[in-house]
Amino acid sequence: MIPMAPTSRRCARKALPGFAAPMPLGLLRKAARAGGTALLVLAGLTAWPLDDADVFMATPALAQHMEARPPERLETRRAPLMIETDSGIVTLDVEIADTPALRRRGLMFRQRLPRGRGMLLLWPRPSMAALWMKNTLIPLDMVFIDAGGRIVHIHENAQPGDLTPVAPGRPVIAVLEIPAGEARRLGLRTGLRVSLPRTSR
Repeated sequence: MIPMAPTSRRCARKALPGFAAPMPLGLLRKAARAGGTALLVLAGLTAWPLDDADVFMATPALAQHMEARPPERLETRRAPLMIETDSGIVTLDVEIADTPALRRRGLMFRQRLPRGRGMLLLWPRPSMAALWMKNTLIPLDMVFIDAGGRIVHIHENAQPGDLTPVAPGRPVIAVLEIPAGEARRLGLRTGLRVSLPRTSR
């Protein structure tokens, strides 16, 4: 993903360096349907949780939305992420994506993601994030978090390869991506507090 400056609720910014003009989300959706690759932030999401042995494989229908060859994998740091739920504190082991290159890559091309693991897309300042599922093989839940560390939106069961933009409609500073079904299993809801790590880049 690439950092986006805050915009109005009806606008998002191009996800490429050097483009600063806000674009209506309607245009982003139109571009996504046309197969555009530069207009949206990348992420991934679905309807069943993944155990260590679970692997989601790309189908022929999904392959048309993927690049022919996965790019080189980028190294990320890992850290514990604590969430205060109604039944107690939940701790997840997450990869931190806090640079433009890491956010842009997200969980693309990953074929598995165990329970208790995830990726935290972290911006240095609140941004109007919009995400889609191009090149993403793993079904996920997306948890949008504001600058105060509160969950403000949860998008469950996003489908691999889906080019529909996912946006919370308000500025956020982080998005947690976890295996689909985990948000409900862990008891996550809007309003819960998340202990966010600081960016290191």
